[in-house]
Amino acid sequence: MSKHPNSVIQWYERTTIPLINMANTLAMVILCIMPVPVFFDVLFRVLFSRSIPGAIELEELLMGIMVFFGVAHTHSHGGHINIDLLTSKFPRSVNSVIGTCLYLLSSVFYALVSWQLVEQGIKKFQNQEVSFTYHLPVGTFRFIAAVGALLLALAIFLSFLKALQETISRGKIFWLIPALASTGLLMAAPMAGWVSLDWGGALLGILGMCVLFLFLFLGLPIGFGMALTGFLGMIVVYQGLPPSLSMLGISSYDTAASYMLTVVRPTGGWADFLEAWPSPRLQAVPVFRPYAGTAWPQPSPWAPLRCRK
Repeated sequence: MSKHPNSVIQWYERTTIPLINMANTLAMVILCIMPVPVFFDVLFRVLFSRSIPGAIELEELLMGIMVFFGVAHTHSHGGHINIDLLTSKFPRSVNSVIGTCLYLLSSVFYALVSWQLVEQGIKKFQNQEVSFTYHLPVGTFRFIAAVGALLLALAIFLSFLKALQETISRGKIFWLIPALASTGLLMAAPMAGWVSLDWGGALLGILGMCVLFLFLFLGLPIGFGMALTGFLGMIVVYQGLPPSLSMLGISSYDTAASYMLTVVRPTGGWADFLEAWPSPRLQAVPVFRPYAGTAWPQPSPWAPLRCRK
């Protein structure tokens, strides 16, 4: 193996990793800020029966930035969940060929997501769309999300280069030809109209699940596999590529910037104290005795979503 490919990969890694780390640092700062509006919103509802105007809107905007700026760092550190039930039994040479194909496919896919987020941002600016409470230009946040999706595509492309390097070093470069051909055939089938709605919903659903499980058992991260399968399904449903591409920019941001992700009920500690407060045993503790007989307003501020261990 010549040193030239190694130097290219090292240069690429030195260029992209600092950008990914910077984005992740900003995501961590936003994560530290996000509990503040939620805390004061809950506090105001408890004490004054009023909510802070725009708290939900602010949380959704911050959540979108945090998710898109943190996902590339998660991938670069192997934080995405995948299934190695089968791949752990394969030789490393086979896994390198599979990884080369799947990483290339995923990198192109998230580059498309970034492109469509830019398209959505341009449309939002052209329509002069602003947020409901603070009147912030929502197109700006699509552009920010596009940067995060592009960083994820770059991080996955780095994994592709490393898998390709290992494939070449193990002398399995010719295995890539049928592997890449199979991957391209799988992606081209719905685009070429080989899969039709005339097949019926049940058959298409079973086929979609088979494709999803194929991705998962080949070691593709679960989130990537679900996204790719959903994209292929949208091509079949909308009977064309352009509407499905538009949905990439819409659904990806709407899923990430969801307020429901910020209101998962905590467990243990303070949350259990809040639920246990009405109990006579807790109110009999001397430090809490002056507050005996009081109760927290109902419904509980943790009611939007309950998530137990």
